[in-house]
Amino acid sequence: MLLATHFRAFRCSGFSLALAAIAALAAGCGGHQTADQALDNALKVVGDQREPTAQFSGRVLIDGMPPGDTRPAATLIILYDPKNPPTPTRLPMYAVCNPDDGSFEFTTYNKGDGVPPGSYTVLFAQMEQVLMMNRGFYPPDKFKNLYNDPNTSKFKVEVTAPGKSDWLFELEVEGKNPNNNPGPQAIKEIRLGSSGFRRDWWPASVPALDARLRRGTNGTV
Repeated sequence: MLLATHFRAFRCSGFSLALAAIAALAAGCGGHQTADQALDNALKVVGDQREPTAQFSGRVLIDGMPPGDTRPAATLIILYDPKNPPTPTRLPMYAVCNPDDGSFEFTTYNKGDGVPPGSYTVLFAQMEQVLMMNRGFYPPDKFKNLYNDPNTSKFKVEVTAPGKSDWLFELEVEGKNPNNNPGPQAIKEIRLGSSGFRRDWWPASVPALDARLRRGTNGTV
């Protein structure tokens, strides 16, 4: 299914995911437009348009080695935007690192297209990934809460177009004392809900948009 392969939860803005889901549905059902065209049309209907993006991909090493996660553990790299911090209805942008080599890439609209340019604090966590009910990433953080707090993170990046594909982040965890009191802005969990994003993210305009896109030009899906 197009939605499952084209729009992974690398960027977890609920509204972006909702539009992506609708665009994928429209492209798959209508047969008259590509996924890109469907997404552009979906954004246009709600008075929005694509933001410019810059590539943001690379590798994360833990004590000089790839993460080596075994399920259900997952290593996350998180981009924290201090101008638009996460809220209960807006998650931070994140990507799941490849356990074998530590590689990651961020996606906003098309696979690997990156993130909106800007200044970010980079956070990291290794949490339990739940794939069924109550999907998301949950504590404990196996990185001992050493890298999940924007107020203490030393990793600051400026993302500019066209972006970079060779970012390298090296973390030290072994032998470090845990941070037992991470600050209030620390990313301690990421809840996606049973459908992949929380129900309270689904804007009131989206169901009507969904219906319009389903009908298409001939009133059928």
